Amino acid sequence: MTHKYDPFINFAGLERLQQELGKIFNIDEFVKDDITNSATSNWKPLTDIQETDEHYVIQIDLPGVDPEQIDIALKSGVLTVSGHRPERDAGEGAFKLTERRTGEFQRRFTLPDLADEDRVDATTNQGVLTISISKKTEDNARKIRVVARRQD
Repeated sequence: MTHKYDPFINFAGLERLQQELGKIFNIDEFVKDDITNSATSNWKPLTDIQETDEHYVIQIDLPGVDPEQIDIALKSGVLTVSGHRPERDAGEGAFKLTERRTGEFQRRFTLPDLADEDRVDATTNQGVLTISISKKTEDNARKIRVVARRQD
C-alpha cells in the first residue's frame, strides 16, 4: 500500500495546540499568527502590536523592503501582510556572514471584533511599516430595525 506524503497534514494539530496554549497562557486572540506561515514564507519580520483607546497599531520591521513590494489584504477579519525583500549582491567580494533574511515573507493577524475594517491606514518610515486600525464605537454599531408583520 502506497501513502502519499502531505507535508501540511500536521499543521491542523499544531493550530489546535496553539489555540489551547493561548487559552492556558491568556494570549490575546489578536496576535494569533497563522502557524502555517512558516511553510509558505522564507522569514517572518519582527512585529509589535499596541492597543490604544481608539486604535490597534501594528508595527513591522521591514528594512530594505521597497514599499511597492508590500501587500496588505484584509478579508474576513484576517489582516495579511506579505512582500519580498530582494537578495543582496556582494559585489566583488564575498559574504562572510549573512543574518538578514531575504525572499518572500508573510504575517497574518486575526483582528478583534472591535476593529473597524473600513478605517485602516498604512505608512512606512525608516524601514518600519505602521498599520493603524481604528476601533469601532457604539455609534458605529449597525442598527437593525424590527418590522412587525401582520398575520392575516
